[in-house]
Amino acid sequence: MTFEKKCVVCGKAFTTEIANRNTCCEGCAATRAQTLQNERRRGVHEVRTAVCVVCGKKFVVRHNTGSICSKACKRKRNREYRKTYRTTHPIKRLLKKCAVCGHEFDPKSNHQLYCSHECRLSVAREHERKYRNAHPDKCRAYHRKYKRTAAGKASSRRYFLSHKEKFARRSRTYYWKNHEEVIKKQSERQRARLSKGRSDLENGVVSKESLYYIKSRIRAEKYRKDNLEKWAGYQKRYRYRKGAEIANGEIDAAWRSVGIFD
Repeated sequence: MTFEKKCVVCGKAFTTEIANRNTCCEGCAATRAQTLQNERRRGVHEVRTAVCVVCGKKFVVRHNTGSICSKACKRKRNREYRKTYRTTHPIKRLLKKCAVCGHEFDPKSNHQLYCSHECRLSVAREHERKYRNAHPDKCRAYHRKYKRTAAGKASSRRYFLSHKEKFARRSRTYYWKNHEEVIKKQSERQRARLSKGRSDLENGVVSKESLYYIKSRIRAEKYRKDNLEKWAGYQKRYRYRKGAEIANGEIDAAWRSVGIFD
């Protein structure tokens, strides 16, 4: 970028690539410097004005090299200079080999080591796995603490919603491998809940278990009214086989506790 200026000493017009240059030659520059030095010694300060090289406005120069009127013009000039410099001096980078897959790629910076996001993630997962193996207790405590926070619960919820099929498949696999144990635990939980609900209802305490007990009685009564013939068959078979093994070697006490066969 070249600037057309007028020498402040001799008044001669000249062109220069330096924005803050005010003299046309070395002799004029020496004369100008000597004049300013003499003025400073005498205590005389000349009020000088100049034209901004960016916006073209006149402004009062505070020092000898002033050529820009404000910080905004300075930032604008720097942006243009950087843009021009990048186009005239492009960065020449050599091709690199990816540290994971060995594929050659054109790096965007000198510090780039991997060719893609997948390679970078694979390295990050490997480092995370090594850290978990080296500090299992610390990682377990951190994840347990994180899951209790709102961000951890939201993250778990998002992961569950995006992997529903995976969780359903895992649940089915576990159920068919351990169905007897699962049914036994479900029966135990149901019996405990029904017995607690019945005791709470007898004591006049309103709780989740008591409401569950009432709902189960209502469902059983509705089923009995809708299926009278089937219900009669259930009662008949139960009375014939009372005391015998029905399921898992025990009589289902949960049904007897709610009074279904009374």
